[in-house]
Amino acid sequence: MSQLLSTIAAAAGSAPAPATTPAARLRAARTGACALCAVALALGALTASAQPAWPVKPIRMISPYPPGGGTDAVGRIVAQALSEQLGNW
Repeated sequence: MSQLLSTIAAAAGSAPAPATTPAARLRAARTGACALCAVALALGALTASAQPAWPVKPIRMISPYPPGGGTDAVGRIVAQALSEQLGNW
């Protein structure tokens, strides 16, 4: 198989440098993995742009503690801030 690839590369005019050392093979594998990740991220960004604005439905905050406590007070403050930032509560 490698002889066939060498023959094809020689016929094309330039032979690629063979990755014979383990470090060269690892570098080639990392480069390929990075390229694959870049393509996956680019495709993911394209599909994410087609989604509707988040959140579509109202967000419900549930406090597991009784009303009037510190957790309830902090939860109400956070809910108010989220309401102002998201604008659809």
